[in-house]
Amino acid sequence: MAKKRFNFSIAQNIIIFMILIIVISLATVTVTESVMFSNSTTSIIEDSSKEINKQIILNYENYIDSVIDTANYIQQKTTEYGLTYRVNELDEVYSNATEIQEDIVSIILLDISGTVIVASTNQEITFDDITQKEWYQDAIDDPTRFHFSSPHGQDIFSDSSREVITVTKVVDYYQGNEKSSGILVVDLNTSNLTKLSATTNLGEEGHIIILNADNTLVYSSKRSCQTSSCESSLLVQDIIFGGRQVEVDERSFYANVNTLSDTRWRIGTFINVDIIDETRTQTVVIASVIFIATTVITVLASTLFSRRISQPISTLQKHMKVVEKGNLYKKIEVDGQREVVDLGHSFNRMQEEIRALMETVLIEQKEKRKTEFIALQKQINPHFLYNTLDSIVYLSENDMNEKVQEMVVALSKFFRISISRGKNIIPLREELERAR
Repeated sequence: MAKKRFNFSIAQNIIIFMILIIVISLATVTVTESVMFSNSTTSIIEDSSKEINKQIILNYENYIDSVIDTANYIQQKTTEYGLTYRVNELDEVYSNATEIQEDIVSIILLDISGTVIVASTNQEITFDDITQKEWYQDAIDDPTRFHFSSPHGQDIFSDSSREVITVTKVVDYYQGNEKSSGILVVDLNTSNLTKLSATTNLGEEGHIIILNADNTLVYSSKRSCQTSSCESSLLVQDIIFGGRQVEVDERSFYANVNTLSDTRWRIGTFINVDIIDETRTQTVVIASVIFIATTVITVLASTLFSRRISQPISTLQKHMKVVEKGNLYKKIEVDGQREVVDLGHSFNRMQEEIRALMETVLIEQKEKRKTEFIALQKQINPHFLYNTLDSIVYLSENDMNEKVQEMVVALSKFFRISISRGKNIIPLREELERAR
């Protein structure tokens, strides 16, 4: 069985090939650009998120360093003034430090038993066993470093309800020449944590989560996330270190998690990347619209272009069919490309030559028939005349003179009509007379 072939017209072929070329080219460019844009935006998201995270961490670490510097200064003065019995001046150092740094609520030096040695305030100390406080236990467990607690109600004074972060460290102090170990306790309010988080634009719903070593929530800039079991806190616990794109409350964020130096805090920054995803989606939509619009324009342009080429050829084709039916007198007038116009002129000349040739052949055929007719007449006339004369002789020999006379008169008329003064065409009545 022969394969079915699709015989498309010139216009159809032009449209199909132009559409294929444009569609393949646009599809290749669109896919390539989409992949490149997606990769570049992903890279931009990661890089910018990491940079923002570094900046936030740097801000918090600078703050923590300033707190540690203050604590070290107080530790130094505690040792110095204790050795020289300058207790009153030491009280002033503690009081001045709380006045200079607004975020410091109180500074207290405790001995190992939990008794207050020096305090920046005259508030009444709690009757609870201080040695059982978590911040106290942290300092005793690791005396070599500063410890930062999670936010909690200030529990060293009996009449305080402030929320504070307690910074503790085991330090040496002197009472005269006697060296002892105690615990330096610095209570900080949480206002600076809020201020630091507000200095960086994390996008709509972007937020910061700070967890302690035991995954308790230290700070959250997100109002709906105030416990360590909220979605953002759980993500920080899951990521541990590094970054990835996550979904929180049906929004896209890039989460980065790092550890703050000199603390056991892990800080997670959640940067809203919905706008980038929306931009990516808009880019895909725009590319699709451009693709569709270009395809439509290509179809229209190729249709017009193909018509400009195919219409003159179609006109020439129709004229050829007219000529095939025998009409050689109608000339074709074609507008369009130079080649098609030249082809139309050539066809007109060919048509004229064919018509002239046919007329020549027709004339030759007429002359040929005339010559043959004359030749035939020349062959017929002698026989006819011979037979007629022979008949007249026969009638004369049989004394049929009237018949002879009638026959001679008829022969005379016959030849007179046949001669017709040299005409090939005679009236019908003469032809009928001739036949009689």
